Amino acid sequence: MEADLLPIGRFAALSRLSVKQLRHYDELGLLVPAHVDAASGYRYYRRAQARQALSIGLLRSQHTVSCM
Repeated sequence: MEADLLPIGRFAALSRLSVKQLRHYDELGLLVPAHVDAASGYRYYRRAQARQALSIGLLRSQHTVSCM
């Protein structure tokens, strides 16, 4: 696995979103993890995805619906 991948919990803290929100956004195809472990289903994200995650959080806090 690549060194720049963050487990979902660390990425949640970095992006100020909950793990539950990240899973939901993955299901919607809005914020797809960079890697999903085939055996466990565990999600991993790249630091570079934090900008998109923060944008989603900001839009959600403003009750704005947007397709990214």
